[in-house]
Amino acid sequence: MKGVLRVGLRLLLFLLALLVGAVAIWLVLFVLFLFLRDLVPWLKGLRFMQFQIWSFLAVCMAALAFYLWSLTKPVIYMLTWLKQLAQGHYDEPLRSNWRGRPLSGDQLKLPYALFREIIGQLSTLTLALQRTEEERRELDEKRKSWIAGVRHDLKTPLAYIRGYSSMIAAADQYSWSPAEIIQFGSLMEQKTIQVEQLIEDMNASYQLDGSGVLLSRETTEMAGFIRQIVTDVADHPLAAQHTFAFHTAGEKCLDIDQRMIRRALHNLLWNAVVHNPGGCHIETEVYWDQHGLTVEIRDNGTGINAETLERLNAAEDNVLSARTRLAGSGLGMVLSKDFVTRHGGTMTVHSKPQQGTRITLFFLF
Repeated sequence: MKGVLRVGLRLLLFLLALLVGAVAIWLVLFVLFLFLRDLVPWLKGLRFMQFQIWSFLAVCMAALAFYLWSLTKPVIYMLTWLKQLAQGHYDEPLRSNWRGRPLSGDQLKLPYALFREIIGQLSTLTLALQRTEEERRELDEKRKSWIAGVRHDLKTPLAYIRGYSSMIAAADQYSWSPAEIIQFGSLMEQKTIQVEQLIEDMNASYQLDGSGVLLSRETTEMAGFIRQIVTDVADHPLAAQHTFAFHTAGEKCLDIDQRMIRRALHNLLWNAVVHNPGGCHIETEVYWDQHGLTVEIRDNGTGINAETLERLNAAEDNVLSARTRLAGSGLGMVLSKDFVTRHGGTMTVHSKPQQGTRITLFFLF
C-alpha cells in the first residue's frame, strides 16, 4: 500500500514539475518573441495576445504528450512482463528509451523510475518464480532417480518370491521334501517382509521429505523404550539365528517423538538382521553424560562397503536427495538418520567389510 501511495505521489509531483517546466518554457519563448520581433520582419505581424495563446497551448500540449508517454510506456512494459510470467517465461523484459533502443544496466531511469516500487515487486516475483522453477526441475530429476532406485529395490525380493512360488506351484514335476517347502516358505516370508518395509519407508519418506512436520514429543524413559524395540526385533522368527544383547547404565528420560525414534531404531536393528548371516551378534547399548544420551548398535556381521558408508555419513539436505545418492542401498538407514536429525541429534556409522558395523545415535539434553 505504501508503494502504491509513493507511486501516486511521484506521478503527481512529476505532473506539477511538467506544468512548471511548461510555464518556464513559455516565458522563455515569450521573451525570445519580444527580442526577435524587432529583428525578424514577419514576427511583427503577430499580436502579443495571439502569440501568448498559441505558444502556451503548444507548450501545454507538448507537456501533456510527454506526460502520457511517461505513463503508458512503463505500464505497457509491466503488462508485457506480467504476460511473460503468465506464459511461464521468468525473465525480465528489456527496457528501452524514448527512441526504442534498449537501456543497459539495472538502474531505473525515466519513465520507468516513476513506477519504481511496482517494478521492484515484479523483479522480486520473477526471482521467486525462477527459484521455484529451478527447484521444481531439480525435484523432478531427483524423483525420477528415486523411483528408479526403489524399482530396483522392489524387483530383487519380488524376483525371489516369484521364483520360489513357481517352484512350489510346480510340485507335481519335482519331489520337494517338507523341509524344502518350509525353507521356500521361510525365504518367501523374508522377502515379503522386505517389500512391506520398503513400502512403509517409501510412505514415510513422501510424508516427511521437504515438509515441516512437527514432532509429537513426549517424555520417554529411554532404556525401557529401546529395550522393548530390541525385544520385538529379537522375537521375530527371521531373527531366530541371531543373538541379541542390551546394555544400559540405568533409566533416563528424554522428550522424543516415539513414533519416529521407534521406526529409526527398528530400521537399524532390522538391517542388522536381514543384511547379516545367521550367527551374527547384535548389541545395543544406552548411556549418557552431561551433554546428551547415546545409543549404540553394534554387530559383528558383514559390514558396509566404503562408498556407501561415506554417503551415509555425509550431510544430506533431505530424504529424497539422500535416497537418490544411495540408490540400491536401502531407504531405512537414510530415514533413520532423518528422524534422528529432526530431534536435533546426530547419527554416524562406522563399519568395515567383514568386521561388523557400529551405529551411534546422539541426542542432546
